[in-house]
Amino acid sequence: MRPSPGERDQGTLQTAVETCAAGLVGGEEQIKDALRGADVRHNDETGGRVQGDLQGVQVTRTARLTHEAVHPKRGRAAMTEIGLLPAFHGVSVHDGLTAYRQEACAPALCNAHHLRALTAVEEHDQQPWATRMKDLRGEIKARVDTARAQGDTRVDPPGQAAFVARDRAIVAEGYAANPPPTRRQPAANPPPTRRQPAANPSPTRRQPVANPSPAPRRAGDPSTARLATSSIGCTALSRRSWPS
Repeated sequence: MRPSPGERDQGTLQTAVETCAAGLVGGEEQIKDALRGADVRHNDETGGRVQGDLQGVQVTRTARLTHEAVHPKRGRAAMTEIGLLPAFHGVSVHDGLTAYRQEACAPALCNAHHLRALTAVEEHDQQPWATRMKDLRGEIKARVDTARAQGDTRVDPPGQAAFVARDRAIVAEGYAANPPPTRRQPAANPPPTRRQPAANPSPTRRQPVANPSPAPRRAGDPSTARLATSSIGCTALSRRSWPS
């Protein structure tokens, strides 16, 4: 049976993808080597479906390079097999995923993720400290952009100290508005009380039931006939056993 046009198109596409992937192996290794040696890079992960199965997509990038890898798992196992994070010793900008913090690189939390979380607190919980923190993040970025345009590599120390003080004050407001839950103290266990054995009363003797006299049998009762037959047989047997 000849394949349908749709099946031929799928086969052609699969062959083209495999051929291109094989030709890009060398280029991919060069990108990965450059990302391993970067001073600062960004990492993120998301999910995607491959032939109907949900898998992890790991993204690693700088301003000029981007590497994307698909892996059946997400987290530390995927990062280790992809081979980009364990060999990195620079600054890794990422979200709050715990797997990133288990590596030797210096962590830096992503402000884009911070802004999304602050917007949720601002709109859903109506807490004003989140709005002030978003504004502060915008001011810090603007100061960094200005310093970079002037050829500086960092914000001046007095400016940094002022930003840090404001940041800590707003964080304190956030903690005050969202105190951690108090742990319930376990109740003191009273000593177990011993159950006193119940006093055994003296056993009561069962009184014998008086047997009522049997009711007289009627002449036509079958049991009377059986008894009579039995009596006759016993009498005859006894007479045969007498000595002559």
